[in-house]
Amino acid sequence: MFWIVSFALSWLFGFLFADKKRWREILPVAIFASWLSFIVEAWMHYVFKLWSYSGNPIFPLFGNAFGIYIVVPYFFIQWLPQERTIGRMVFYFFLWTGFAILFEFFHWRLLRIEYHLWWNMGCSYISDWLLFGILYNYYVMTNLKKLSK
Repeated sequence: MFWIVSFALSWLFGFLFADKKRWREILPVAIFASWLSFIVEAWMHYVFKLWSYSGNPIFPLFGNAFGIYIVVPYFFIQWLPQERTIGRMVFYFFLWTGFAILFEFFHWRLLRIEYHLWWNMGCSYISDWLLFGILYNYYVMTNLKKLSK
């Protein structure tokens, strides 16, 4: 039930706050993030066994991939600073990675995720920086901004 509620809340926030006029520009990043999440989380859970979810892992894998990992990247791109200086972008990434690790901490405290082997919350925080960097570079390299016009 937890994962279904999490999925529903993600989409509720998405419908309420997403700039729907920019969907052609932003949705490709969200879909890319969704599939990246699904593949990486499945590998980490089933192959490398670095973390696990409570209950049946299918619900969090699908719930995360097609819920939070679509909505959060959409907002991440939607609210990019107009002026993208190094200082502003580092601060922006710091805010988003801070949000992401707090969200994960919430899941960890509620015993919805458990770490194994050498993986810990610090590793997750570093990977959040990498993930947001990949999403930003995907957006820039594919020149999706031109699709909003």
